[in-house]
Order: sequence, then C-alpha cells, then structure tokens
Amino acid sequence: MDRIILNRYADILVTSEHQFGFKKGHSTSMCTMILKETVDYYTFNRGTVFCTLLDATKAFDRIKYCKLFRCLIDRKLPSVVVRLLMSMYTSHVTRIVWNGVQSRWFGVMNGVKQGGVLSPVLFCVYVDGLLKALTAAGVGCFIGNIFTGVLAYADDIVLLSPTASAMRKMLYVCEGYAAAYSMVFNATKSKCIVCESRYSNRSNSRVDNTSLSFTISGSSIEIVGSWTHLGHVISCDSDDRLDIINRCEKFILQINSVLCTFNQLDAIVKTELLKSYCLSLYGCELWDLSNPALDKSCKSWRSGLKRVWGLPYNCRSAILHIISDTVPLYDLMCKRSIMFTRRCLQSESPLVKSVACYAVYHGRMTSTLGRNIHTCSQHFSSTVSALLSEAPTFICRQRYTDDMYKRALATFELIMLRHGILSVPDLYVSNEDMRHCIASVCT
Repeated sequence: MDRIILNRYADILVTSEHQFGFKKGHSTSMCTMILKETVDYYTFNRGTVFCTLLDATKAFDRIKYCKLFRCLIDRKLPSVVVRLLMSMYTSHVTRIVWNGVQSRWFGVMNGVKQGGVLSPVLFCVYVDGLLKALTAAGVGCFIGNIFTGVLAYADDIVLLSPTASAMRKMLYVCEGYAAAYSMVFNATKSKCIVCESRYSNRSNSRVDNTSLSFTISGSSIEIVGSWTHLGHVISCDSDDRLDIINRCEKFILQINSVLCTFNQLDAIVKTELLKSYCLSLYGCELWDLSNPALDKSCKSWRSGLKRVWGLPYNCRSAILHIISDTVPLYDLMCKRSIMFTRRCLQSESPLVKSVACYAVYHGRMTSTLGRNIHTCSQHFSSTVSALLSEAPTFICRQRYTDDMYKRALATFELIMLRHGILSVPDLYVSNEDMRHCIASVCT
C-alpha cells in the first residue's frame, strides 16, 4: 500500500529542493557537496560562514498526526488516501516485551511507523514547512542567486549564514516551527562551526569565538572546530585532512582484518577479497585530491597488496597493479570524483546542478569540486570536457610500458613457481634464490 501511494502521488509528496533525504537521484554526498561548496565560495571571497548542525531529538517519534494529516490535506492529497492513512495510524497499537514479560496493548498516538516505506517521505513532508520558512526568511548563504542557507537530509538539518545575526534569525525561525509542530532541537548535540576567510590571519582571527553565542530553545550551542555531517568531517579550516585520516584508519583496519582472517587462501582470492571489502572509500569523491594526507591511504593499499603476493617493499607499483589486476588507489579516487561530478552536472535537482555548474565552470580552483576535475585532467592528461562527456576508462593502464608488462608476467610466473602452482621438470630453486629472482625482476 505504501508503494502504491508513493507511485500514484509522487508529485503531491514532493518536497523542497533543499531536502535530500529519501529522494531518487539524491545522496548524502550531494548534500555535503553543497555545504562544502558554499563554505569554499565564501572563504575564498574573504567571507565567513557560520555553519550550525542541528540535532532533532527523536524526530520521527514526535510527529503529531493532526499536523501531519493537515499537511497532506493542504497538498491536495485525495481524501480517500488521507482517510486510509488516518485509519492506519490512529488504529495502530503496540506492546513492549522485556525479559519475556509482555505489557498490555496500547495505542500509538504520535510518530510515523519506523521501517515503513512511506514513513520517511511523510516525515520529509512534515518538516518541509521549516525549509520553506527558512528560504522565505531571506537570510542565509547564497552562491550567486542560489540559496544554500539550509540543507536537510531527513532530520539532519544544517544552517549556513554569512553573519552571526543572520544565524540567530534562522535559529529563531527554527524555534518557532519546532514549537508549532512539536519538534525538539537538542542544543547539547547541536554544534556550530565558524569557517573564516582563507586569507585571514589565524593567529589574529577576525571572529572572536569566545564572544559568540547561539541558542536554540533557550540552550546554548557549542562552537567546535570540526564536526561530522552525514559521515563527512567538516573542519573550520576547510581541510579534508581529518576526514581522510579517519577513513584511512578504518581502511587499514579492513585490510589487516581480511589478511588475518583469510591468511590460508591463495593470493588471487585474497586480492579479490581486498577489492570487495576494502574499497568502499565512502566520501572520497568529496576529498580534495591534492591533499597530502591521501598518500598514506595509497601507501597502505600498496602495502596490503605486497603482503598478499609476498613482494618486496620496493616493488614497482606498476608491476604490482598489473599482477593483482587492480588500479592505483589514487586513480580510483579520481574516477569516483569524475563520476560524482558528472552525476551532479546531470542531476534533476536544480540546486545540485546549478552549484556543480558554478564549481566546475566558474569556481574552478577556488572550489573543491572544480579543483578536483582540473586535477584529474592533469593526472590523466585529458581535457575537462573529455572527462565529463565520456566514461572515464582507466587511462592509467595506457601509461604502462611493454617492459612493465613483461616484468609483471615474469614476476607472476616466479610467484606461481614459489607456491608450487607451476612446476618445471628437473628444476630446483631454494626459497632464498627465488626471493632474489623475484626482487631482481620487480624492483
């Protein structure tokens, strides 16, 4: 029934373009991309961005049915569908089981059914009025004439403003909407990040954070240097280093876990396991590809492959990747950055498409997205238009010489001989001699 309602009345249940949650063609990375591009736009133009990440306490459970159904009626959802939803929700009962003891059945008077297909869409409709109110307030950040002052992924809401007074006005709008719609913003879990101009003197900051004060529902919001937004670490200096280091530590842990758990398997199988379980690299499409912290991740990946194949530490990277049928980790990050940029440029969301177009074609080196596509252009010796119009094949393989392929084949055969998979009649080579042979070929 939920799916039927979504399919039949998708145009009625559509929400603000600033809402990224549970929408086709939208993602958490796109939401964070808008945030980072807004910060880049202001800090490179000698401005300041006040970024407040709001935490809504038990947002899905606090929805009032009367308010929700009023929102659906105002959207002209057919009466029969509204009555059906009212019946489904108002007649809903549940009970609690604790240590095998069951409570009596009781009615559920508020909150959407968590786990339901329709529930997240109904929640987005419920908070859509807040996003529209913040847009209509006329304050907040803009990229040109594009309003980027509020971004939401379901109940994760971010406010962006160029001044402290504008941020207070936006928080006041949030307080008013929360009071009217029974929402509660938790000031303890909400955080504010002050991103200053790239050209300001850090030792003599223009913004005195000790004198700043933001409140929500009467409680103060803490000002921090960095915080996590939808899995991405946002820093006040717009540096991706903390986010990259955090992902790199998890990346190394995954590699070690696979190698220890499947130590008895052959190198080919272990290589496939590494590629399957260790290359998620969530959020790498948003990293600045020129950040020096990426080197550690690339070295960790090469080190893991060398351990799998038993190759010396100074083995040539090209030979390593040819043997394992992999590509350099940096090239993989570049490919994901290119594909993400293409999705943003082709997005059906006017907000995502407009910001991506500005970043690539106008912001360029002052924008993370624009800077990355130009970095990829230089790395692959290709034009920006070619990268964005064609599927990025792995150009890195074209850089391998015939000599590298011959050395890789010889190294692979020596490894197979060492493990007894290949054999040569009347040939005996000690492990030490085999190790020297492999080292002389692959280094």
